[in-house]
Amino acid sequence: MDDLGRLEVEGYGFAHIPSSPGTHEISIPTWRPLGTEQQELGAYFLGGVPKLKSTAVLVSSAHEQRFRHITTSSGTVHLRLEIMHRHYDKEGMEA
Repeated sequence: MDDLGRLEVEGYGFAHIPSSPGTHEISIPTWRPLGTEQQELGAYFLGGVPKLKSTAVLVSSAHEQRFRHITTSSGTVHLRLEIMHRHYDKEGMEA
């Protein structure tokens, strides 16, 4: 949410969620498509950065597909996750 209360996608990123129990801190670098000079200037003064036309690139092979686009960094998201295991033995999983 920006300063004017608008909900905007500011970037895209992905990370693997740890499977071991405990506290985990992960950092997710984010990126967004780089627009034309006019789009970037408008985004600077008015907000609303360029977005992907289709989010399909995020679902299938996002890491490989990202390098086919001209992108720019949009910051880093820092997460602290508390992972608990429940019913792992019933699901046939090992911790």
